[in-house]
Amino acid sequence: MVYKILSLTWKTWSTCLATLQFHGSKGATGTQASFLQLCNGDEDKVKYIDRRVAEKMGFERTLLVTGQTYPRKYDSRVLGILSGVAQSAHKFSNDIRLLQSVGEMEEPFGKVRSVRRPWHISATHAE
Repeated sequence: MVYKILSLTWKTWSTCLATLQFHGSKGATGTQASFLQLCNGDEDKVKYIDRRVAEKMGFERTLLVTGQTYPRKYDSRVLGILSGVAQSAHKFSNDIRLLQSVGEMEEPFGKVRSVRRPWHISATHAE
């Protein structure tokens, strides 16, 4: 069960990363007008800079136009996946703790856990 959940989460994360687009090197208004002015109107140079910045950041593609108020869909998508990872980890650790509390999963006997209380089995070792 845990393997299936983690596998599904990994596939979702991989798909998200493969389709995620970088904002690129844009000015304050979300266009490359300021870069075009800095490069004396050389559009190819501006596209080259945008492409190189994206490559250095690990992206293959950039958004054509972004603004100060771009849609937060990209952010919510990434945060949703990270939230799913945290939920899966919480469920996994909680299941182990519950199994340990009813004796289904225990530490191996023979291991000295504490000098003062060698018989004591702590449920927190599963965490």
